[in-house]
Amino acid sequence: MTDAPHDTDARPRPRTALGLALRLASALALLGLGYLLTIALVRWHALSRIDADLERLIASGAPVTLAQAFDPPVPPEDDAMELLQTLDDESIARLDRTVLLYEFEAQELAELFQSTAALRRVMERARTLEMDEWAVYCEAKWPEAEVPNKLTPEERRTVLDDLLAPHASTIATMRRAAARPAVRATAYESSERRDEYALVPVLVEVLCLEALRAAEYGRWAAVRDDLALTLHFVRGLDAEPSNALFSVQEFSLMWVSGTLQRVLHLPEAGRELQALDAELARFDPWRTAGRVLVSERARWAEDLAGLRAPDADVEAGIEALWQWPADELSAAELLTSRELSFALSRLPAERAFVDPRFAQCLSAKDPGARHQFELGGLDILLTGGRQLQRLTLMRAALCARFEGLDSARARLAGTSDIISGRPIGQRLETDGSLTLWCSSSPHRPVSADGSGDWDCVIRVPLPQK
Repeated sequence: MTDAPHDTDARPRPRTALGLALRLASALALLGLGYLLTIALVRWHALSRIDADLERLIASGAPVTLAQAFDPPVPPEDDAMELLQTLDDESIARLDRTVLLYEFEAQELAELFQSTAALRRVMERARTLEMDEWAVYCEAKWPEAEVPNKLTPEERRTVLDDLLAPHASTIATMRRAAARPAVRATAYESSERRDEYALVPVLVEVLCLEALRAAEYGRWAAVRDDLALTLHFVRGLDAEPSNALFSVQEFSLMWVSGTLQRVLHLPEAGRELQALDAELARFDPWRTAGRVLVSERARWAEDLAGLRAPDADVEAGIEALWQWPADELSAAELLTSRELSFALSRLPAERAFVDPRFAQCLSAKDPGARHQFELGGLDILLTGGRQLQRLTLMRAALCARFEGLDSARARLAGTSDIISGRPIGQRLETDGSLTLWCSSSPHRPVSADGSGDWDCVIRVPLPQK
């Protein structure tokens, strides 16, 4: 008996389209499941780090909310922002434009005030000068440029009067605001007009212009009072320390420094200005830098706690399952990235900046290293250091202008650039003025001939013997 014949063809049967689709769907499902599991694991790890850091902060008694960091908070009646925010948008916009035009654009200034005959005459004269020579206030903001001012005192008074007189009511409100004890960081940062009009910097700029105006008329007590009021206001920016207001404080001291240099260059500068030394001595930007670090950490801790809260929006929650947890990862890094900054902030400033760890970060050129520099809060410490530099130079300039070269040098004896640790730069100019500077550049520090990269500089005439 013979076996029945059978198929000896061993070739696989062709796959159907349905089978291929099922296999493809299965592969995609596995990939999707793997992606979801990866996201879940990464998010869990990041949130675990956040929980551990928050628990550590709470156990140490550190503030974990802004309300705790701003304790006691500034009451509204003491807050300059409460008054500044009563100013209408048009008034602030016009005043802001006035400052900018006075600083930079002579032609636009002429067009804005073309109905003023006296100013038109000044502008006709200004057109015969180089644009940089006309930038009257640019001298104050950028004194190192040594821009010659070829306008007569009468022409300068005309310009300042025509610019500021139309805003007398707004400026009066600004003065009342500046006299208040503090600026609430929360009010400033929540202001809808902060980015558009920069209310706080405009106030500083306007009061500095008022000081220049008083100086042109020889009203030295008024110059002292305007600059003292400005310094009082600037010092109040650290009542509720925030990184935003700390940066504004640095900018404001730059304006005050430039204005002070401008008025000290006037030959009849009054000794009333010496009283500003006491105002300058009240600043403590290094302490403020440490407080800013604490408040920023509290802000993050408050935001991070929100990441742990369940999402009430079901649809958004489902969508989040597929999103890479970038926010959670960066948030977890934030709380642990500032240990070096906190450690340095507990040291005296002169020791912190010469610490090899800070110097290594400051001199790094790699973009990634610079990002870590800012992420780690070292830029906040650097802001405090630059404020200390500028305060040192302003106090030395006041001493040099009214007490002479020997007194200024005696005051600076043993005083180093707070950031670099090098001596404060000094150079006696051929016209009898004294130039002082700070330079923390690790690559191109300023040399005796003035070449290199400096942080701040001030030039002041010495008293005639």
